[in-house]
Amino acid sequence: MKKHLLPSVFHRIPRRPLKTAAAAICIVSLLVGACFFFENSRPRVHASEDEEAAPLHIGICLDENTPFSAYVKAGFEDALSDALPETSIVYAEQTIRDAASPATAAETLLQAGCSLIFAFGDESLEATAAVTDQIPIYFGGVTDYRSALHLLVNSLDSTGRNVSGLVGRSSPAAALSLLIEAADNRPKAVGILYDPSDTQTILQNEIFEELLDTAGIPWKEYEVSTPDEETPRDSSQNALFSAVPLPSIAAAASGKEGPNIHPDSIGDNGDLTGINEPMSAHSAKQSVLWKQKGKKHSGTFSQIAPIAASECDAIYLCAGNRLAEDAAQMELLSTSCIAAQTATVGGDENIGAHTLVCLYEDPYDLGYQCGINSVEIINEDEEISEMPVEFLSPSKSTKLFNAQISEAMQKTWPKSFQERASYLENYEPGSLTERIVD
Repeated sequence: MKKHLLPSVFHRIPRRPLKTAAAAICIVSLLVGACFFFENSRPRVHASEDEEAAPLHIGICLDENTPFSAYVKAGFEDALSDALPETSIVYAEQTIRDAASPATAAETLLQAGCSLIFAFGDESLEATAAVTDQIPIYFGGVTDYRSALHLLVNSLDSTGRNVSGLVGRSSPAAALSLLIEAADNRPKAVGILYDPSDTQTILQNEIFEELLDTAGIPWKEYEVSTPDEETPRDSSQNALFSAVPLPSIAAAASGKEGPNIHPDSIGDNGDLTGINEPMSAHSAKQSVLWKQKGKKHSGTFSQIAPIAASECDAIYLCAGNRLAEDAAQMELLSTSCIAAQTATVGGDENIGAHTLVCLYEDPYDLGYQCGINSVEIINEDEEISEMPVEFLSPSKSTKLFNAQISEAMQKTWPKSFQERASYLENYEPGSLTERIVD
């Protein structure tokens, strides 16, 4: 029997591994099929699509929380939502006034892993630009961005670094157009008032004066000094040795005035000397077309207001002009100009409380335009270091007239003007904004 069985046993040995292998193949096939089924039925997609669906982190830095900045922020966020409807956006927000320091606010946004930072206001731009030269920063509401970034250029241009923005002031062309209308289309002499410590006003005035020159309109600057100013800025012995870490209150932002117009050094901490010394202070000047002679160029406000009103048929105070912060001074100017039938023109709605006409920049649209421009950076359609800094479009500014002053001067206005008090009371954010729609 053993001899009979032995061949049968050896005969079946090869067949068992074959059946086992076949079964193993079936099991593996089932497992592969199951894995394929479950993998394709998962709610999440593969890695590359996961990365595209990841939230976009955007930082917002504001100088302070005001109704104006709230409208700006709303416009900015709506622009990103409209332009990137399929993108989940996470915002990190800091306010300079509420933070322990500007640097703390900026560092907090940096640590939040933001892909882009929107900086609204001078302090926000300075703080964020100081902590990173890599993360794109798009600013709004900054007039003298060149001083904030320590750039020595003479016109609106790209910054050459990780910063660009929208100035956030109505364009000088819009202000000039308003002034011409306010002066019955025949301005023969324009007075420009400024505080010598207000460097941003000085910069805006210089830009505006270039337009007046192009238009062939004579102009004259009036420097308004404080009553207790005892020592001339350019004759103080201490001024000769002044080199301050922050811009001198008497320095011209443009750096065009005074004997020391070149920086001696730009240190790692951002200190500037030379253009920021008091010896570089701006002094009152007038256009070559100005015919009158022998009149004062500077003095206290009570001295200057009646002189400027009598010499000019239009007085211009640029947006943010520090002189307008004193209501009593502005009331004096208004009274003098009404008596002389001299039109007063304000660059913003706050100044408009005491001027015949003013411009109102739409804050929502300002934020919206900043958002749309930021999307170009996010989508890598634009290289931020090459993006030119822009003014808000003239079409986004509303011309307002002061009803009380207009009545006193017996002035009427076309439909393109709005009554200031009523317009501001009934303001609708985004009324001038052309939003992106699918």
